[in-house]
Amino acid sequence: MGNKKTDKVANAMAAVSQSPFKLVKSNPVINARYDLSTIQVKILLHMISKIDHTKDRLDTITISVQEFKKITGISTTAIYSRINIELDNFLKKTIYNKFDGGLINTTIIAGYTYNNGLGKFNIDFSPTLTPYLLQLKTNFTVIDIRSLLQLKSIYAIRFYEFCKESERLGTFKFEVEKLKDILGLGDRYAKYTDFRKRVINVAQKELQETSDLYFTYEEKKKANTVVLLVFTIHRNDNIAVPNDDGSIIEATFEVVNEHKKKTAENKDLSEILKLVGEYGASEDLILKWLQAYPLETIKETIAYAFAEAKGGKTIRNIVGYIIQLLEDDKFAELLKEKETKQKEEREKKRKAHLEKAREEGLNMNVFNLKKKYHTYCQNRIIELLKTDESCYQYVVNKLSTSLETQFPFESFKKYYSNTVSIENIIQYLDINPSFNGAIISIVESAYRQQIHAHPDAIALQKEGKKIGINLL
Repeated sequence: MGNKKTDKVANAMAAVSQSPFKLVKSNPVINARYDLSTIQVKILLHMISKIDHTKDRLDTITISVQEFKKITGISTTAIYSRINIELDNFLKKTIYNKFDGGLINTTIIAGYTYNNGLGKFNIDFSPTLTPYLLQLKTNFTVIDIRSLLQLKSIYAIRFYEFCKESERLGTFKFEVEKLKDILGLGDRYAKYTDFRKRVINVAQKELQETSDLYFTYEEKKKANTVVLLVFTIHRNDNIAVPNDDGSIIEATFEVVNEHKKKTAENKDLSEILKLVGEYGASEDLILKWLQAYPLETIKETIAYAFAEAKGGKTIRNIVGYIIQLLEDDKFAELLKEKETKQKEEREKKRKAHLEKAREEGLNMNVFNLKKKYHTYCQNRIIELLKTDESCYQYVVNKLSTSLETQFPFESFKKYYSNTVSIENIIQYLDINPSFNGAIISIVESAYRQQIHAHPDAIALQKEGKKIGINLL
């Protein structure tokens, strides 16, 4: 028979490997120093989510151009060159962490290739990272990649990982300089006020608005200088993590929350003991309370007794008074009424939040549809330029003769050393917004029917009418 704990870990890893949404990240990697762009870290997370934890070695990770569009949000016509630029820079990036169990100091990816026919990039992890990405037995965190890919700031992504790693403990802390080092800031934000404003508060605001976990923090000073930050983790009850497969939660629950399960009873005992231990309440008595009443009922009863004493009520034996309250049916009814009112308030807030979310969802649908239509128009214009020689000649003539397009066209010619071609024009659309706008304006004015009367355009226009907007 195998070790039960080992079997649980193996089952958890197998379940994670089968999910397109779950990833396992070793805690030494979460707390390592690296300086990646938001797009690069999203590529890294997607790569980690594709690791097969049932294997003994790291496979080459294959990512299609369509996957890149989805995970990075890049939807430009020059996506191939943009991905190449990101991966070229990614090749130079390193990851470093010196911790109790060892040292990591390596590049993150070893190299990549691109298959033009299939439209897929093949990327290899650095082999040095194998023990920190594969066959993990302990010291790891399971994360839903959807919780990370929705975040826009690299700092929000890093702090979400810190929160997820320490979620079962409810808190984590960093020395200020250590945290700046982990985030790869170097000499940036030398002033603590700038670091707090542009890094910590940015991450905190984004997580609080969009994530299921967020944090508050307390500053610890030494000689008027903030040297330590203590973070408290909060669950955002208004935002749920999508769950694609309950078996994964079931398989990983005992592994990730094992410490929490073992210490729950002791934690509750310690919490109540801190409140009333000095008044003579023994551990045995508190354990009896915990067996007979919900933890919140005990805490509210203690708080009520303390408030009564503070308000001037003569109470000779505070513990005896708490016992009396716990056994009093009328007091129990009072607590129930209070709980009912609190539930009603929470329900009001929940409904208000749902209504706000519905309105925001409608606004987001409008934004996304307008963005989709703009992308369609640009792609249609590019198609016309490629397939209709008269359209291409018309555009070149307009660029050469129109005063409105003189500046962006001069910029284009300077960039390509006066080489005017359809390929250069299409590529420059993604480089210069002014040039992009000029091309769209020129083609739309002369080819409006071909663009907006196309079946794809009409289908999108109908979608717009359903939600009350006109895309033309």
